[in-house]
Amino acid sequence: MRKRFLLAISLVLTLLLATCIIAACHPKDPSGNNLPEGKYAVSLSFDSSMGSVGISPSSGNGYSEGDRVTITATPSGNLLVREILLDGTPVNLDEDLQTGVCTFSFNVNANATIAVKFDVIALRYDSRKGSVEINPENPSLNNPVTVRAEAKPHFQLESVLVNGTAVTLASGAYSFNLSAPTRIGATFLGEEISEAALNSLKGQTKYDGSYFYDFETDEYDAHMDVMTVFGADTYIYQKESDSVSGQIYYEYIYKLADNGINLAAVCKNLNNEVTETVDTDNYNDFGNPFRYIAGLDGSYIRFEEEGIYAVTDAEMAKRIATPITGWNESIASMRLSVTGNKVTAIDIVTNRMNPTGNDGESYVSTYHFDIKEHGTAQVPQTFIQPLPHVAEHANLIAALDAAQAEDTYKVTMFQHEPGYVEPEGGETRPGYGD
Repeated sequence: MRKRFLLAISLVLTLLLATCIIAACHPKDPSGNNLPEGKYAVSLSFDSSMGSVGISPSSGNGYSEGDRVTITATPSGNLLVREILLDGTPVNLDEDLQTGVCTFSFNVNANATIAVKFDVIALRYDSRKGSVEINPENPSLNNPVTVRAEAKPHFQLESVLVNGTAVTLASGAYSFNLSAPTRIGATFLGEEISEAALNSLKGQTKYDGSYFYDFETDEYDAHMDVMTVFGADTYIYQKESDSVSGQIYYEYIYKLADNGINLAAVCKNLNNEVTETVDTDNYNDFGNPFRYIAGLDGSYIRFEEEGIYAVTDAEMAKRIATPITGWNESIASMRLSVTGNKVTAIDIVTNRMNPTGNDGESYVSTYHFDIKEHGTAQVPQTFIQPLPHVAEHANLIAALDAAQAEDTYKVTMFQHEPGYVEPEGGETRPGYGD
């Protein structure tokens, strides 16, 4: 009997413990009520006597996975936002230097805790690349403060900043008197991408990619595939197609001269029409950026995280990406995935754009290119026409353009439609003849 009683008590305690664990793990709203299934809670922690913190959008019913949330921290008096931590890790902030208001945005994918610290000192650095420490940990005005910064592996300390001005370290530290609220910052520089990795982008390579225009309204979204192949004998092949239907919008074959400008191009459009051109615009739009990256100095592309290198110069990223994107877009990020000594992928994300079309809706475009072949890629031979162009080809085109610029020019017609009668003195209509 005693054994049965103890067993019953044990079962009851086990059920109670399980119930408590489930209740503790279940997401709750700010009032402590359980959230609906599939919703996540974002909790705020801060000292309201030192400042205020808001969250947008505000949701008493929790957040769905992928929801974009913005935290706004406003310090009181002469205080600053020292740092904002997401689940204990400092994050990068956007700060209004006039008001001291700081914002931080992130996508919800789990329950999250946001801790905001206000202080007379603010820390501004990328915690993924290094750390900044101050001594004492909680300083007060009109007292000395010592700053130390340390880089993580694959990074080096570039500078320590006090209110935006670089300072000189002595024995790895900088000391000063904290006479007013002060922002302490540090910048860290990743190691350069290797020359071997950049060289892997040269020669016969195949870029199999896609791009996605993500509008506010889904009906405007566009998802396209684009392939670029650098083959042997200076041939380049490009194709753009619809990612969903597979419809091919264009295909190009280029034959490049020694100076890199194409002597001829064969194009097949969505009507399956094949034409030839000596225009270099299309190659410049979609071909040069990959070769541009391959020819960059390694100092422009630096370690960001394991296996990822980033183009760190914003203007350089824009110069590289603009021909690919087709817009004069500002670039949020341009990253290269590296495995061993080979670049295996290139990812580009633009900042939000506000075009004039599509009812003025803004969008973000993303581009992803997998480098599928290194040194072995071949241009498809499906519609390369046996139409060799000799060195005089450009001169012949120039002569024809000059002749067409005249009011009239005399040509002799061959192989006309049945019944054609050549005018006396020869055909003089521009565009007719050979």
